[in-house]
Amino acid sequence: MQAVPTAQVNSSGLPPRVWVTSVDRSTVILDAPRVTGDTLAGWVSGQYHEMLLSQTRTIETREPAPTRTALLVTATSLAALGAFFYLESRRDVGDAQVCLNASDHIPDHFTPCCIAQDSVPC
Repeated sequence: MQAVPTAQVNSSGLPPRVWVTSVDRSTVILDAPRVTGDTLAGWVSGQYHEMLLSQTRTIETREPAPTRTALLVTATSLAALGAFFYLESRRDVGDAQVCLNASDHIPDHFTPCCIAQDSVPC
């Protein structure tokens, strides 16, 4: 959240949605805000609402955070890649044998699969 400067409030250059905290510390989300004289007006949950600027403590807006978003995407991608490589490097789970049917690349410990059950070693 970023505080809206007083000059921006007075020039009516408000963003499309603001969070207004009043002097009694209650916060409302105001859509389509505009300032007329000493009154801040806009829509709260579909209802038109007006309040005096003198009764507001702070007016804040959300700002995009491209750096944090890029870091989150990078960290998530690296975690997924790490998990993929970890799982890919495991030959088996526990004491299970790796079983393969006819293949050009036969590993050192080749165990043929049973014909009746494709994934069960004989």
